[in-house]
This record gives sequence, structure tokens and C-alpha cells, in this order.
Amino acid sequence: MPKHATPVKHENGFTINGCTFHVDKKYDPIDAIGQGSYGVVCSVLNTATKEKVAIKKITPMAGDEWDATHTLREIRLMRCLGEHENIISLKDLTMCVEKDELYMMMELADTDLHRLIQSSCPLTEGHIRVIMYQLLSGVKAMHDNGVLHRDLKPGNLLINKDCELKAINIFSSRFLIHWIDH
Repeated sequence: MPKHATPVKHENGFTINGCTFHVDKKYDPIDAIGQGSYGVVCSVLNTATKEKVAIKKITPMAGDEWDATHTLREIRLMRCLGEHENIISLKDLTMCVEKDELYMMMELADTDLHRLIQSSCPLTEGHIRVIMYQLLSGVKAMHDNGVLHRDLKPGNLLINKDCELKAINIFSSRFLIHWIDH
């Protein structure tokens, strides 16, 4: 998804890079972040809280049973695990039923670990220790709650300028009890 297209606000939300987000007017678009198999993501400013967040647009909301199951699992897991400092939290959830769209408002980070590793920014041994500690802390929290991530990789680990790490894309995770039973 190309970045830096000028967002256009309208009565029912905004359009950025040709993708329309039918969300509350309190969300001011900032930039497109990316597009994946599970939706389109952009950064916005919540004018009510003055907090920058990411909005993930999922459409169709439940294209088929498989997509619906994964989306519901991600929401359940984020609600279960989102209070942990090293797991992305779900801030809000809204739907546009008429357009068959689901919107997940989540924490926003500066980049992901894959991009950081590929960049010219040097990582010291101290940085690596802090990153590994946070990764293991997040994984421990998942396991303590009976969750297995199944797709931990640098691209699924967000990081900000203060070296705070957050695990994302938990839609492929499984509850261990269910996984063991089957």
C-alpha cells in the first residue's frame, strides 16, 4: 500500500489511498500503514482522547466461516491478553453493518522489529537484551493464559522509539487447552 496520500475526510469517515473507512468523526486520519490478507491498516488521531491509534479495516466482516473464525479469535485473544504491556491492546471495536465492515482500533507503534533490523539503526547488546526480555515476557503472558502464538517473527513484533515491544497478529494463535484436546 503506497503511503503519504492525502486523506480526505467526509461525513461518514475518511478515505485514504482509495480505501474508505466508515468510522466515527473523532478519528482524524494520519497515514496509511499497510495492507495484508486480513485487512487495511492506517494510523489516526482519536480527537476525543488525543491518542494516536491504528485502525484495522476488515471487509467483508465475515466473508466466510474461516475468516470470521480468525477475526473472532483475534478479538477474543486481544481482549484476554491486551492488558499485558508486551501484547498489542484493542482500544475499540466498531462495525459498519451497511458496508459489511469491521474496524479494530489498536495501539500504534513506530515500526516493526523486521524493519528495525533491516534499517541502518544500530542495535546494541543492551537493546537486544531489552527486546528479548519483552518478547519472553509477552510469550510468558500468552502461555500463562493458555495461548500459543504460532507466528512469532520480527514482522509481528511492533516496537517504538522507547524500545517498547508489542506482539501483534495473534489471529493465528490457539488456546493451548483447545489445541491439546484436538
